[in-house]
Amino acid sequence: MSEKQKLIDALRRSAQTEWGTAALSALDDQQVVFAGSPGAGNTAGDLLRIYRLKLIHSRKAGIVAHGIVELIESLARRTTDTIIDVQPFRGPESSVGAFWDATGNLVGCVTIFGGDRERGRRNLDFALGKRLGLVAPTSACDAELRLTQQTAGNGFGAINNTSNDTNLVARRSAFAAILRPMLRS
Repeated sequence: MSEKQKLIDALRRSAQTEWGTAALSALDDQQVVFAGSPGAGNTAGDLLRIYRLKLIHSRKAGIVAHGIVELIESLARRTTDTIIDVQPFRGPESSVGAFWDATGNLVGCVTIFGGDRERGRRNLDFALGKRLGLVAPTSACDAELRLTQQTAGNGFGAINNTSNDTNLVARRSAFAAILRPMLRS
């Protein structure tokens, strides 16, 4: 079963929530595809710190990030060393980050609609393997990208940041592509 179908099934089984409805709506678009590598995870404590910063920024920038508050609440209820798997999904007009615990339960989703269609097309091409190499961040997000890359590499903040991580460049590229629309002011 594909990562996308696994997420859709989990969202349909769970109680109706605003963040679940938003994620299902975005995933209904056939152009929204899995844009990461399985097993990209980080601790709940690190993700909590990252997503608190992203919440502040998204509110300042007027970006509606469906499910981010609920994700923060869910992460805060867990021990800081709990490993959370993160799966990014990208499309030309929307992105979804799915968060899973070690037992395979959906912890939450963050969905962002809208943005620059051309940038979304480039991000989708990258996710489909049509664009290889590091995606250079815009100057507006350089500082936050550097800060976040210390603990986060794929599109929604998860990476095991070690020098022997063979997917590090690809994960950072996907992260830069996803972060850029969120960080535009």
